[in-house]
Amino acid sequence: MKLLRISAITACFCMLAVAAFAAPDTRREQDFTAWRDEFRGYARRRGISETTLERTIDTLTVPSQMVIQRDRTQPEFNLSLAQYMSMMVNEARVQKGRQMYRENRVLLERIRNEYGVPPQYILAFWALESNFGTRQGTFPVVPSIATLAFDGRRGAFFREELISALWLIDRGHIPHDVKGSWAGAMGNFQFIPSSYRRYAVDFNNDGRRDLFNSKEDSFASAANFLKRKGWQEKQRWGREVKVQNPRRLNNVNLRTARTVTEWKRLGITAADGKPLPDSQISARLLLPEGINGVAFLVYPNFDVIMRWNRSTLYALAVGHLADRIAWGGQLMHVRGVQFLQPPELEQLQELLKKRGFYEGEIDGKKGPLTIAAVVNYQQQNNIPVDGFASKQLLNRLRREEIEELQNENSNSNPSGP
Repeated sequence: MKLLRISAITACFCMLAVAAFAAPDTRREQDFTAWRDEFRGYARRRGISETTLERTIDTLTVPSQMVIQRDRTQPEFNLSLAQYMSMMVNEARVQKGRQMYRENRVLLERIRNEYGVPPQYILAFWALESNFGTRQGTFPVVPSIATLAFDGRRGAFFREELISALWLIDRGHIPHDVKGSWAGAMGNFQFIPSSYRRYAVDFNNDGRRDLFNSKEDSFASAANFLKRKGWQEKQRWGREVKVQNPRRLNNVNLRTARTVTEWKRLGITAADGKPLPDSQISARLLLPEGINGVAFLVYPNFDVIMRWNRSTLYALAVGHLADRIAWGGQLMHVRGVQFLQPPELEQLQELLKKRGFYEGEIDGKKGPLTIAAVVNYQQQNNIPVDGFASKQLLNRLRREEIEELQNENSNSNPSGP
């Protein structure tokens, strides 16, 4: 009897424990069901057909934990340019890009004539987005976007993305069980649903905008996106350059656009040291790894690439891969400068905050407040204004801190008779 009593008590505790862990999941499923039913009414009011809603929204039961985990654990991008380029721009991709040009030359030249975007850029985006169509994603798009719309962190944004996805299904452009990335990007060029809806083109005139299987539609849609974002037909994305004398850039705001001729007067040369041409093209001096790293002059088309993806390293990879597909040539001055790690960034923020430059949270992240603080510090100390949180800058701040402590100690313990 005693053993039975102990077993009964143990079983009771186990049942309570299971209930405690199960309750949150049950409540979350109930919340998701309520959200799904509310969204269904919203989608119907937005014009989505009953057939599409039955095949998509009505089949949703629980949010995808894998999608939520992916959204929560996106790693901070802490690669150097050299590391990123070695992953994204390699000889195999260059050769594959040239092969794809030979196989699709007639189509790509038609698209160049129609949209003003040279083939090498279409091929570079294709390579980086889906490895020339071979990696288009394995996540079911509608459940993934529904999860992100329900989860709340970016709920309003993904709610509209889900409407766009259903709109595309309603009109037969994508199947109801379409697959893509965990965040809902689809096809050869990984368009999110709203971009698919706005910029996709039925270039082969078959009545569908197919960005999965049709090269005609896929290539033309990528070119249409770039053209409508402001692509300049007769300009490149930019070029690698060399800063011959960094001191000439002291107290110069490097984020301000100037003509190529003006940069030439400030001592900027081509990467091989030859003079830049005189040109009135507007350009910014881009120093992704600070004044001591590789340098680029980037033109308006670079900003168009950034509207595709807001990563500076991504945009540089597109431009460089396009150049190599078209005519070859390696970057000449990549040094592999390393970014500060989070503990170092925290110390940098603390030291800048102590001097009145940084007003944000000490979080070890390279956000806009950190960049602004670095820029302000550089401007006030007459050093090149690149906004780059470098180890050199951190060491300078450390030295200043030590000097201040030494001066305080000296003043508090004066020597004398």
